[in-house]
Amino acid sequence: MNMQKRFSIVMVIVLILSLTAGTVTSFAETNQQKLNRINQEISAAKNQLSAAQAEVSSLTAQVNALDSQISATSAQIAQTQAQISETRSNIQVKVQELDTKSAEIVQQNNDLNDRLAAMYKNGEAGYLEVLLGSTSFSELLTNIDMITRIYEQDEEFMHQLQTQYDELADMKRELEALEAQLKAQEAQLQSQKAALQANRSQVAGLRAQAQQNVAAQNALIDDLNSSAASITALIRAEEAAAKKAAQEKAAKEAAAAEQKATNSAAKASSTAKAASSSSGTKSSGSSSPYVAASTTTTYISGNGTFCLPAPQYTRLSSPFGYRIHPISHVRKLHTGIDFGAPANSPAVAGADGVVIYAGWYNGYGNTVVISHGNGISTLYAHNNSLCVTKGQSVKRGQQIAYIGSTGNSTGPHCHFEVRINGTPVNPAPYL
Repeated sequence: MNMQKRFSIVMVIVLILSLTAGTVTSFAETNQQKLNRINQEISAAKNQLSAAQAEVSSLTAQVNALDSQISATSAQIAQTQAQISETRSNIQVKVQELDTKSAEIVQQNNDLNDRLAAMYKNGEAGYLEVLLGSTSFSELLTNIDMITRIYEQDEEFMHQLQTQYDELADMKRELEALEAQLKAQEAQLQSQKAALQANRSQVAGLRAQAQQNVAAQNALIDDLNSSAASITALIRAEEAAAKKAAQEKAAKEAAAAEQKATNSAAKASSTAKAASSSSGTKSSGSSSPYVAASTTTTYISGNGTFCLPAPQYTRLSSPFGYRIHPISHVRKLHTGIDFGAPANSPAVAGADGVVIYAGWYNGYGNTVVISHGNGISTLYAHNNSLCVTKGQSVKRGQQIAYIGSTGNSTGPHCHFEVRINGTPVNPAPYL
């Protein structure tokens, strides 16, 4: 008997550890899904960050190129303005020269006019006196040549003055034309510079937006990394708590098994007598809360820890255990029990606790999960709508949802689960 006792204790411990060694609670899995989603968002944000940084680099290169063009255009404008100033200076010089030549021409013309006027007043007497006053023929010829040369010199000087004046006037016109050309070139360069500056302002604005995008992506990545770290810490904490609770449970059950084995000898005689006294009665060998009303319908009639989740409806439409799934048509574990009930019937909390999940949960549809402490939680799925929120404290029998058929469901019913440290167990003994 002692060996059986020890063997039973060892088997209980091995069974419990084997069940809990790889256990990760459904809520940790939910957090893991959140972590995976956040990691995907981080990857997407990093891709967007790289694209934004590339855009900033491209726009910066455009801004630098435009700055170079604006600088070159400004240099051309400065050079053109210098040429305009030089041309204006040359024009001023030519104007002064023209004024001087004009004064010389006017003076020479006045002198000639004075001689002509004197000759007109004196008639030909002046020339005759010069000619008649000659004392010899050779002196006469000399005087005639002198008078001729005076006229020729006056005529040549006037011609030279007029030629120089015309040349200066042509040069002044050319300089004025050059000045007009340079002014037009300056206006064109100024317009080009203004266009370049406008383009640069536009590109600089785009670069500023891209830089803001880079900053936003960096902030998003930082926030996502922070969220990922928080969820990772939460998962680890949940796993550690589940492991600790499992170990405590294993220790308690091992102690209970040892106590049970110790008392088994004392109970053996009473059990034998009870079996003998009820020899004609079929023994169930278990405390199953199911009562068969017919070959196809089962009703809950237990008196366990939790109240019925659908108080007015006790008919089981599907028990806990392996079954052929009604939608996927494959054999899989049904992790709870289903109570058939009309849509929008009330679903209530099985016991006092805190809502740790309230919302849509994959194939469960609208789901409520309540923690009752000591690693025990209950789950209520496929509801039409919910009456509670995460973090809310609830009392035994308090309405938490309206029964429905959301998620993977073939009709209105209340899917009820009991989980110990996240592992689903048969809920029937707890009702």
